[in-house]
Amino acid sequence: MEKIKKIFKTPGRLRRKIQISLLTLHFNVAKKSHHYRRWHKYKHHNKIHWAILGSHAGLVLVALALVFVQFFGNNSYAAGLDVKVDLREAWEQGTAVNIDTEDTPGTIKINSDGAWGPRTYQTPPDNLYRGASTVTVGNYQYTFKGNGDNSFYRYSIDNNKWASMEKTPLGVYAGAHLEAGPADTIYAIFGNYTKRFYKYTISTNTWTRLADPLDTTGPGSSIVYTGTNVYLLRGMNT
Repeated sequence: MEKIKKIFKTPGRLRRKIQISLLTLHFNVAKKSHHYRRWHKYKHHNKIHWAILGSHAGLVLVALALVFVQFFGNNSYAAGLDVKVDLREAWEQGTAVNIDTEDTPGTIKINSDGAWGPRTYQTPPDNLYRGASTVTVGNYQYTFKGNGDNSFYRYSIDNNKWASMEKTPLGVYAGAHLEAGPADTIYAIFGNYTKRFYKYTISTNTWTRLADPLDTTGPGSSIVYTGTNVYLLRGMNT
């Protein structure tokens, strides 16, 4: 507040009090109005501030304007209201009454479409640990178990069932990654500071070793297939 007092050089204790009161009211308005608050951020705003507040006529006009906004300009765009529907018939009817979405009473129409039903998703055959990775191909998800294990699972999205697939050629740990490749192919790195790169053929459930990466893979490693090439991000702070 001392800084505000120093800005006004015109003498007069009463005038300074009025100016400080107007500034306080001004900052309250800035908090309420997001439009005014956004304008408040521009540099030229402060110049206009002190030019207006530095004159007697400006003080009167600002006082009237701020009082008007403070007491009459607090309209909201939408009024918050929770509606609880207890009966199935009321939900299917799809209409909630006495809903205020603006400043005047109105209604919200809820159209009934489809049905809600419980579904219990089957969990994997075992817990998934560090190094676990999942990729979706068609209606299936393929998953590494991780934790140095070579278990490899497939989940059927349509049937909600898991199945154990051909085990990975080496243990899977931090930095392992699965990536969908061209048709019938999944590419894989296995982390754990290994230097191996494989492809998994879906139709035959087999693993095939490809050319080794230029360096080992570990925490933070990942691969991506672009349609023509596979790119490897080594990670490990490199």
